[in-house]
Formats: sequence, C-alpha cells, structure tokens
Amino acid sequence: MSERKIRLRYAGFVNFASNLISIFTGLMFVTMTSRRLSDVEFGLWHYIGTIIQYIVLPVSLTNYWLTRYAGRGFRVGKTGLILNSAVMIIMIGLYALVYPFISPPVTGIENLFILLFLIVILQIPAEYYSASLTALAKGVAPQATGYGQLVLEPMKLIVGYFLVIQLQWKLVGALLSFIIARYAYALFLALYLRRDLGDGLQPDLMKKWVKLWWLPAYNLVLLSYLRSIDVMMISYMTNSTVPIAHMKAIQTIIAVILYSNMLASALYPRLLRGGGAEDIKIVIEYVSMFSFPMVFGTMAMAKSFLSLLKVDFAVSSNALMVSSVYALFYTFSGILSTCLVGIEKVELNEDTSFIDYVKSKLFIVPSARLVVYSLMISMLYVFLNYTSIVNISDPSFIVFGWSLIRAISFLILLLYFWFKVRRELSVILPYKRVLKYLLSSIVMFIVLWFTGIGRVAYERFADALISSVMGVALGAAIYFSILFVIDDETRKLVRDSIREIRRIIGL
Repeated sequence: MSERKIRLRYAGFVNFASNLISIFTGLMFVTMTSRRLSDVEFGLWHYIGTIIQYIVLPVSLTNYWLTRYAGRGFRVGKTGLILNSAVMIIMIGLYALVYPFISPPVTGIENLFILLFLIVILQIPAEYYSASLTALAKGVAPQATGYGQLVLEPMKLIVGYFLVIQLQWKLVGALLSFIIARYAYALFLALYLRRDLGDGLQPDLMKKWVKLWWLPAYNLVLLSYLRSIDVMMISYMTNSTVPIAHMKAIQTIIAVILYSNMLASALYPRLLRGGGAEDIKIVIEYVSMFSFPMVFGTMAMAKSFLSLLKVDFAVSSNALMVSSVYALFYTFSGILSTCLVGIEKVELNEDTSFIDYVKSKLFIVPSARLVVYSLMISMLYVFLNYTSIVNISDPSFIVFGWSLIRAISFLILLLYFWFKVRRELSVILPYKRVLKYLLSSIVMFIVLWFTGIGRVAYERFADALISSVMGVALGAAIYFSILFVIDDETRKLVRDSIREIRRIIGL
C-alpha cells in the first residue's frame, strides 16, 4: 500500500502555481508559432490535436481505474503501464489504417498532411506514457503533475525557438517541439514516481480492469468523442478551418481560467481516502478566490489578450467574453462531478453486479454529461444550418454562437451536479466568502472596462503585451486590495505567506 499523504492545499497550490508559470511560457510558444503560420495552418494545428485526442482516448480505459486504485493506496503503477503499452500498439496500427480517411477537406495541404501523419506516430508513445504516469500521480502525488509542467513548458519553448524560429520549420517544428517536451515530462514523472510503480504486473487486477472497461469507455471515451465532434462539425459544415483557428486562440486565452481547477487537484484522491464535505467547502472557496477575477479580468481585457496571438483574432473578443463564463461553468461542474465519483466505492465490493455499477455515481455522472453534450451538439448543428441558410461565413459570428452554446450547456450541467452534491453530502456553499470574491471581481472589471485598457486591438505584439501586462497588474492590485480590506481570511493568508517567505530566506 502507498504511504504518501494527500495534502489538499499544498498539492493544489503547487499545480496552480506551476500552471500560472506555464501560462507565460505557453503563451510565448503559441505566439511564437501562430505569428508564423497562416490561418489555415493554425487551424490545421488544432485539427491535428483533435485527431491525437481520438488516438489517445483509449488510454483512459485503464487510467480511470489506475487513479482510483492508486488513490486508495494500491501499488498498481506497473500494471497500468503494461496494459496501456498493449493498447498503444493496437491504436498505432488502427491510425495507420484510417489515415487516408481523416484528411481535412482543405486543398493545397496534401503533402504537408502526409508529413504530419509520420510526426503523429512519434507523438503517440509520448502521449500514452505521459497520460499513464499522470493518472498514477493524480492518485498518489497530485503535485507531481505541477512539477512536471515546469519541465514540459520551458522545454517546449526552448526547442520551439530552435525549430520554429531558427530552422523555420513552422507547423512541423511546433509539433516536434511539443513531442520532445512530452517525452521529457514522461521521463520526469517516471523518476518522481518510481517508488509508487509497484513490484510488477498484477494479472487478477488487470483482468478486472479489462472486464470493467465498459464503464470508463462510457464515462470518458464516448464523452470525449462527443466533446470533439464540434471541431469536426465546424470544419465540414463551413468548409474552413478559420473558425477553428479563432476558437483555438480563445481556448489559449481561457486556459488561464481552466487552470484554476488545479487548485482542486488533490480533492479526488482525498475523497477516495475518506474525505468529505469540509474538504469540498475548502476547495470551492479556494477555486472561487482565483477563478472569479480571472473570468472578469479576461472579459475586460478580451481584445488585448487576443491581439497577443494575432490582431486578426481580436474580432472574436465577444466570443472570448462568453467563453470566459463557459470556462467558469466548466471548472465548477468538473469539481462537483469529482465530488460525486470520489465518494463512490462500488468497485471495492467483490460481488458487485452490472446493475450495481449502473446504479452507481460512476455511471450516473457521465450519463448527465452525455445528455448535456448531446444537447450541445444538437444546438450547434441547428446554429450552423442557420448560418448556412442565411449565408453567414463570418468566423467571429460562428465562434460567438459556438461559445454561447457551450456556456448554456455547462450551466445546465453545473446546476444539476450542485443539487446532487448538496443532497449526497449536505455541502453548504460558503456564500459570504464567494460573494466577497464576486463583488471584488465586478469592481475590478468596472475599473478595467472604463479605463479602456483592454478594449484596443494591437497590430504589434509589443504593444499588446504592454497593454496586457498593465491590465493584469492593475486588475490584480484592485482585486486583492479590496479583498484585503473586506476579508479576514485574505489578511490571514497574506500574513502567513509573509511569515513563510521570511522563514525560508532566514529572516
């Protein structure tokens, strides 16, 4: 059994801080590459990423159980790695077979896509092993993924500078940079978790996981395929990758909001080991404190942030504002679903039947997601048909409708999960503190909006960067100044942080 202790705040802070640092290196990487790619190539990059998601999805069949068992103290690392290696070999063969049928309907890129096909083969093992080790880390040492990010992002940036700028390999260089960084990430996790890998293969447990593959297939694979259908649908129904490029830019910006769920990274293994309502309350407060100002700050700085990638994307600033709200709904719905599956123990019973699994939260939670994703895809299909009928091809309009549909869908999901968590665990929402974070964020938004600092699109990267940095600095100063005045816990957090820093430096 694993002897590691799950530290709720520590692991969350490490992962959140590492991802905040990664924002800058990641933004530099995307900016470095996007400004050297055409809109078609930038959209193709996102298209290739979607294909990779399809290929790597089967690893989730094993990793679902790997995290749950590792989180409960079972030493199952090697069992998971061996099983996933077999799955990886099968998927490489299937990828080679279906390749002729997955080329995007865009002319003039046939030779480039053949080269990308070979590069993707190099990426598959990196994705499988990094995903397997990440699943193990999520169960035994969630902070390891944060440390790994500090290896991956700088490596990607350094290699990217050499391949994309120095050698001018453009899209090929960007993909190779990411692949090399993923291998480095996997190597780091393998070293960090070497004592958690276990003593060898456990055939009985492997058979049980294979027998239960239907549950994560329903839980993760089916939903993941549905989640990526929108990209394929946009590409084929508009005969263009330009709207996908705009959404890729938006996704790059709202990643900073989505990273706030890293503050909850230790909640799942904590619940697997017996945590409860108090842990959930702490995480909700913790995530709200950082996610609210990120959402309102992104809305106020939408045009400047998009200009960092390319001034052409600034026309989708309204879509970015809506997507910021979507990111908030996505984050909290994910935390609440984690609460529900984290307290479920159905798989630990040896005589559990198929019906028991169907009645469990392991099945109910993905069923709710399936319904919402189906609704989202249906609404998107209707919307795209409407744009086709009225002959609207403006990518900013298409992306705005796309973003609005996603936000509405995840609001529905969030409300469902919240009512279910309250009923199952009697969690009381920390209204007073959440309202303080919301009020402070709204005041920050009003100041930033009326200064106009983020409502200008900049052609030059340097101008966009200066505006963005000034906006972030001003927004952070306003938000935390207000909180320092009205919130006792914030004052205590500042005092504790100063005390810890002084202890570290020996003062």
